[in-house]
Formats: sequence, structure tokens, C-alpha cells
Amino acid sequence: LVIGLMSIIMAPRVKCPPETFCFPALLPMIPGIYAYRSVQAFVLALSTSCESEFSHYFYLFEFNGVTCVLVILSMVVGEMLPILVFRKISFSATR
Repeated sequence: LVIGLMSIIMAPRVKCPPETFCFPALLPMIPGIYAYRSVQAFVLALSTSCESEFSHYFYLFEFNGVTCVLVILSMVVGEMLPILVFRKISFSATR
């Protein structure tokens, strides 16, 4: 949300679209460790033959996958909400 608001403030000054500031600033915040752990747990769940180990690894896969998806969705909503709320300022920045 802060990145979205700061991009709307900076966009008219630099005469660039606000997305120019938002997307590169959000790129390092992608939760790679959760994505990596979810893929790792999925592979381990498929490679095990014991049902209790499968349940454990599948739980880890679900937890890390849902966490990763929710963090990415919240970043996208937090970045796009100020741009859509302050539509007049954000879309007139390049004129």
C-alpha cells in the first residue's frame, strides 16, 4: 500500500506511469522461500510411500502454497488499490 501511494506521488513529478515505480519495487518482495518449500514438500509427498509422511508433506505443501499465494495477492491488491482510488492523479501523470 505504501509503495502504491509513493508511486502516485512520484509519477507526476517524473512524468511516468505509477506502474513504473510499483512493479520493480515489489519484485524483491515475492516470497520465494514459501514457493520453494511448497514445491519441495510436493515432491517429497509424491516420493514417499508411507501415508503419515504423505499427510505431513502435503500439509507443508498446502501451508506454504497458500501463504505464498496470499502474500502475492495482498501485494497486488495493495499496489493496485491506490492507483484505482486516485485514478485522476495516476492516469494523468503522463500527460
